[in-house]
Amino acid sequence: MKLHTSKNLYEYWNELRGNRMAPQRKELDPAMLKDILPNLFLLDRQGPGAYSFRLAGTKTCNIFGEELKDKNFLDLWNENDRDSFVSLFDTLSEQGAVIVCGLKGLSGDEQVNFEFLALPLFHKNATYCSSIIGSFGFNSEVERKYLLPVTDIELHSLRVIWPVDDNLPLQKNIPAKRSALQIAIRANPDDEYQLRRASFKVIQGGKV
Repeated sequence: MKLHTSKNLYEYWNELRGNRMAPQRKELDPAMLKDILPNLFLLDRQGPGAYSFRLAGTKTCNIFGEELKDKNFLDLWNENDRDSFVSLFDTLSEQGAVIVCGLKGLSGDEQVNFEFLALPLFHKNATYCSSIIGSFGFNSEVERKYLLPVTDIELHSLRVIWPVDDNLPLQKNIPAKRSALQIAIRANPDDEYQLRRASFKVIQGGKV
């Protein structure tokens, strides 16, 4: 994670979850995230392939040039990236993975790069993570120089952070388009163990 928004949200979420796979949605305190609230969003899983916006900050809405509440997150993407997000979000929901993506798009005629983070949340008595909190982050230079909305947004790169056994080897970083996410979304070897141990490690390259 490279940007202030992503780091702040991840650190807050990670502290909140303690030794669990993920915190409960009701534990979130917006006051603790006040500096980055415009960049945040909250999704509810409605079923396979359906993740609706429960909340979306002003900057998140401005990126796409529309009010996002109640819209399906997956409808915002081209076909290839939609399929990728379906796989990634279903894996996040069911196995507690954290998703970090590099995105690129156009502001006017110029390319803009930014960062996407998605974190799992439990809600009520669900046995899977039925909510997602996430963010879109830009560096300060991009925010000063370019105007929103951003068009032609594409998934450029990704990292997946798993609750894994410390002895498992790290996978190499793979460009999102070429990988078809086969390594990123592979099933964990011991689901019961993963739920018991919440020690996260980066699988797709780089530092958290």
